[in-house]
Amino acid sequence: CQTALQDITAVKKMLLHSDLAGNALKQAASNMSTCWSSNIGQYSDMAADSLLGNERLQVDLAFALRDIDEAGWVAFNKGFEKIKDTDLSLYPNAKTYYKCTRHLNDDTKHQCYSRLKRYYAQHPLQDPSARAVRRSTLDVLAAHVICTCDSKDDKSD
Repeated sequence: CQTALQDITAVKKMLLHSDLAGNALKQAASNMSTCWSSNIGQYSDMAADSLLGNERLQVDLAFALRDIDEAGWVAFNKGFEKIKDTDLSLYPNAKTYYKCTRHLNDDTKHQCYSRLKRYYAQHPLQDPSARAVRRSTLDVLAAHVICTCDSKDDKSD
């Protein structure tokens, strides 16, 4: 657990200076997962506390945990106050998550709609409720952006 805490401290510093902490983030995710699974109360609590208030770290670490099949650790009581485990099946990576959940204009919505529609087709889910959340996400992005008209200036459809 001490290694996990050191990894998180290092990743925090890296995230301040670059877009990707890369391998350090993957290593931190692996060590955090090991720490949480050990159920050592004080260290588990310290690991969760190290994430609080840092949205970027929470989101990037959540996707790193998902990528090593440890998304089950993404929970509020583990320090993930800014992202939910359900978000991890909606977006292919942290970069897309940020792009498609912040300051959306019509162009960005359209790009996100197209990107996520392709991603969902390439990565289908078996769970009906997860599929419904994906459909809902696309519906929100498509609202007032995706034209179903015969021509662009046809406002009657």
